[in-house]
Amino acid sequence: MAAEKLTKARLVQILIIFIILASAFTWRTYHHQPVKKSEDICHLDRSCSLNLEGITLSINFKKIDKEQVEISIQAIENKDKSKIMALSVSSNVLTENTHHIQNETFRLNVRAALNNSRWSIETQDGKQHWFTLKE
Repeated sequence: MAAEKLTKARLVQILIIFIILASAFTWRTYHHQPVKKSEDICHLDRSCSLNLEGITLSINFKKIDKEQVEISIQAIENKDKSKIMALSVSSNVLTENTHHIQNETFRLNVRAALNNSRWSIETQDGKQHWFTLKE
Protein backbone atom coordinates (compact mmCIF):
# COMPACT_ATOMS: atom_id res chain seq x y z
CA MET A 1 0.00 0.00 0.00
CA ALA A 2 2.86 2.39 0.67
CA ALA A 3 4.03 1.96 -2.92
CA GLU A 4 0.63 2.85 -4.37
CA LYS A 5 0.04 6.27 -5.85
CA LEU A 6 -2.28 8.61 -4.01
CA THR A 7 -5.36 8.94 -6.16
CA LYS A 8 -8.04 11.60 -5.86
CA ALA A 9 -10.54 8.99 -4.62
CA ARG A 10 -8.14 7.74 -1.94
CA LEU A 11 -7.39 11.33 -0.83
CA VAL A 12 -11.11 12.09 -0.56
CA GLN A 13 -11.60 8.89 1.47
CA ILE A 14 -8.79 9.85 3.88
CA LEU A 15 -10.18 13.39 4.28
CA ILE A 16 -13.72 12.11 4.97
CA ILE A 17 -12.43 9.66 7.63
CA PHE A 18 -10.34 12.46 9.19
CA ILE A 19 -13.36 14.81 9.30
CA ILE A 20 -15.52 12.10 10.89
CA LEU A 21 -12.90 11.35 13.55
CA ALA A 22 -12.22 15.02 14.26
CA SER A 23 -15.94 15.79 14.60
CA ALA A 24 -16.48 12.77 16.90
CA PHE A 25 -13.55 13.88 19.07
CA THR A 26 -14.85 17.48 19.18
CA TRP A 27 -18.41 16.33 19.95
CA ARG A 28 -17.27 14.05 22.79
CA THR A 29 -14.98 16.73 24.23
CA TYR A 30 -17.71 19.38 24.10
CA HIS A 31 -20.36 17.14 25.71
CA HIS A 32 -18.11 15.56 28.34
CA GLN A 33 -19.46 15.72 31.88
CA PRO A 34 -17.12 14.64 34.65
CA VAL A 35 -18.36 11.81 36.84
CA LYS A 36 -19.43 13.09 40.25
CA LYS A 37 -17.39 11.45 42.94
CA SER A 38 -19.80 10.09 45.51
CA GLU A 39 -17.25 9.72 48.27
CA ASP A 40 -17.72 11.89 51.34
CA ILE A 41 -15.29 12.82 54.11
CA CYS A 42 -16.17 12.23 57.76
CA HIS A 43 -14.13 13.33 60.77
CA LEU A 44 -13.41 11.61 64.07
CA ASP A 45 -15.49 12.94 67.01
CA ARG A 46 -17.74 14.95 64.68
CA SER A 47 -21.13 14.02 63.32
CA CYS A 48 -21.21 13.15 59.63
CA SER A 49 -24.35 13.10 57.50
CA LEU A 50 -24.69 10.57 54.65
CA ASN A 51 -27.58 9.98 52.27
CA LEU A 52 -28.04 6.34 51.33
CA GLU A 53 -31.03 4.98 49.41
CA GLY A 54 -33.63 7.29 50.95
CA ILE A 55 -32.06 7.13 54.39
CA THR A 56 -30.24 10.14 55.80
CA LEU A 57 -27.79 8.85 58.39
CA SER A 58 -25.92 10.70 61.09
CA ILE A 59 -22.69 8.82 61.82
CA ASN A 60 -20.30 9.60 64.65
CA PHE A 61 -16.90 7.92 65.05
CA LYS A 62 -15.26 8.00 68.48
CA LYS A 63 -11.82 6.53 69.09
CA ILE A 64 -11.90 4.50 72.32
CA ASP A 65 -8.24 3.48 72.19
CA LYS A 66 -5.74 2.60 69.46
CA GLU A 67 -7.47 -0.74 68.82
CA GLN A 68 -11.14 0.18 69.14
CA VAL A 69 -13.54 2.65 67.60
CA GLU A 70 -17.14 3.31 68.59
CA ILE A 71 -19.61 4.05 65.82
CA SER A 72 -22.99 5.65 66.45
CA ILE A 73 -25.45 5.56 63.57
CA GLN A 74 -28.77 7.31 63.75
CA ALA A 75 -31.36 7.64 61.00
CA ILE A 76 -32.27 11.31 60.68
CA GLU A 77 -34.74 10.78 57.86
CA ASN A 78 -35.90 7.29 56.95
CA LYS A 79 -38.71 6.26 54.64
CA ASP A 80 -38.50 2.60 55.65
CA LYS A 81 -37.53 2.14 59.32
CA SER A 82 -36.58 -1.53 58.76
CA LYS A 83 -33.80 -0.55 56.32
CA ILE A 84 -31.58 0.82 59.10
CA MET A 85 -31.17 -2.69 60.50
CA ALA A 86 -30.19 -4.00 57.07
CA LEU A 87 -27.04 -1.90 56.72
CA SER A 88 -23.53 -3.32 56.95
CA VAL A 89 -20.28 -1.46 57.64
CA SER A 90 -16.88 -2.41 56.27
CA SER A 91 -13.43 -0.81 56.13
CA ASN A 92 -9.81 -1.52 55.29
CA VAL A 93 -8.80 -0.98 58.94
CA LEU A 94 -11.22 -3.38 60.61
CA THR A 95 -10.03 -6.71 61.98
CA GLU A 96 -13.15 -8.35 60.55
CA ASN A 97 -14.24 -7.29 57.07
CA THR A 98 -17.97 -6.60 57.42
CA HIS A 99 -20.12 -5.79 60.44
CA HIS A 100 -23.89 -5.80 60.24
CA ILE A 101 -25.64 -3.14 62.23
CA GLN A 102 -27.72 -4.66 65.01
CA ASN A 103 -28.13 -1.61 67.18
CA GLU A 104 -27.38 2.06 66.75
CA THR A 105 -24.09 2.18 68.70
CA PHE A 106 -21.43 -0.48 68.49
CA ARG A 107 -17.68 -0.92 68.96
CA LEU A 108 -15.33 -2.36 66.36
CA ASN A 109 -11.74 -3.51 66.59
CA VAL A 110 -9.30 -1.74 64.28
CA ARG A 111 -5.80 -2.76 63.22
CA ALA A 112 -4.43 0.47 61.77
CA ALA A 113 -4.56 4.23 62.11
CA LEU A 114 -8.00 5.65 61.36
CA ASN A 115 -6.77 8.73 59.49
CA ASN A 116 -7.57 8.47 55.77
CA SER A 117 -9.19 5.06 56.23
CA ARG A 118 -11.89 4.17 53.71
CA TRP A 119 -15.28 2.95 54.90
CA SER A 120 -18.39 1.75 53.17
CA ILE A 121 -21.99 1.36 54.23
CA GLU A 122 -24.05 -1.10 52.25
CA THR A 123 -27.80 -1.65 52.11
CA GLN A 124 -29.41 -5.05 52.00
CA ASP A 125 -29.84 -4.82 48.21
CA GLY A 126 -26.10 -4.23 47.68
CA LYS A 127 -25.96 -0.45 47.15
CA GLN A 128 -22.74 0.96 48.62
CA HIS A 129 -21.71 4.40 49.79
CA TRP A 130 -18.00 5.04 50.34
CA PHE A 131 -16.50 7.68 52.61
CA THR A 132 -13.09 8.55 54.06
CA LEU A 133 -12.52 9.02 57.77
CA LYS A 134 -10.12 11.77 58.83
CA GLU A 135 -8.78 12.37 62.33
